[in-house]
Amino acid sequence: MKEYKIEKATIFVESALLDMSEEDAKKWVEEEMAKGNPLLKKIDPSC
Repeated sequence: MKEYKIEKATIFVESALLDMSEEDAKKWVEEEMAKGNPLLKKIDPSC
C-alpha cells in the first residue's frame, strides 16, 4: 500500500502493481489487455 498526501487529503492506494518493477507492471497490463480484462477496459476506454 502507498500513501499520498495532496494538500489536506490523504490517499491510500493498495495495488500489487505498485510492488512490481515498472517492466513487470507493464508486462502484466499488456497480458491482461490481451485477455480482454474488462476492468482495464473501464479504466482506459480507448482499448
